[in-house]
Order: sequence, then structure tokens, then C-alpha cells
Amino acid sequence: SGPSLSTRRGTLAGVNTIATFLASLNETTARSLLGETESQRAEVRSWNAIRARELDPLLQHAPSHGNAGDLVSDDVRRFLFKVDSHLVSRVVLAATPAVSVADLLLFGSLHGVVSALSHAERVTFCSVSRWFDYVQSLCERQGSAVAAQF
Repeated sequence: SGPSLSTRRGTLAGVNTIATFLASLNETTARSLLGETESQRAEVRSWNAIRARELDPLLQHAPSHGNAGDLVSDDVRRFLFKVDSHLVSRVVLAATPAVSVADLLLFGSLHGVVSALSHAERVTFCSVSRWFDYVQSLCERQGSAVAAQF
């Protein structure tokens, strides 16, 4: 049925709702992850909706194991073409100054897919590959910084 989060105000359901709630708990984080302007926030919401509507249903029906090529269906490849075209002249999905919630959620959804791509497919989806590597490197650096504090 999907993830849920219990809060003092009630239960939140769905990845987009929970991620937006968590990002909004701190004003600085909210501006960074959700967008500084209404236009940026709308684009973040739009990409979250596109991921939830177009990609997530495809991934729910994908085999969870087997030949790597079998994990990436033609429908998922069509979605990758769409994202790749969008990222040709961008570093991140939305017109935000940095990685947004939309980038993080799409990264999470696509992690297994991009990992299963052959070298030739990574070249074909070069903008997605560049974006994926960028988001992954940010996550690794942030994870190292957080770990160093403990």
C-alpha cells in the first residue's frame, strides 16, 4: 500500500507527501530541496508527479532479479529517453540551484535501473548517467560528512 509516516498531526501517506513534509521541517532545507520560488516548487512537484505516475508503476512490475538486461524494460527505456532529453542542458531536474527532492526521489527510483544498464546504454543515456553520477557523488559526500560527525 506504500509508505506512511505518523506525525503529531496525523498520518502521511505516499513517498512524495512524506519527502515534502520532511524537507519542509527546516526553512533552509525547504528552500534548497523544494525550491526557492513558486516556479521552482511547481517544477519539483511536477517531476515528483511524473515519477510517481510514469516510472513507479513500471518498476513495480519489473522482475527483481535475473539478467540485468531483463530488469530494464522498453517502457523504462522510453522514460529514460524522456529524462535524458530534459537533462541535456541541465545539471538537475528542476530549475533549482541545487539537487531537489525530485532529484533524490528519482535517483532512488532509478538506482537499480541505472545500475543494470550496459556500458552502451549508459552512453546512450549520457545525460541521465551524468546526472546519476552527480547525485550519487553528492550523497556519498554528504554521507561521509554526516558519518564523520559521529
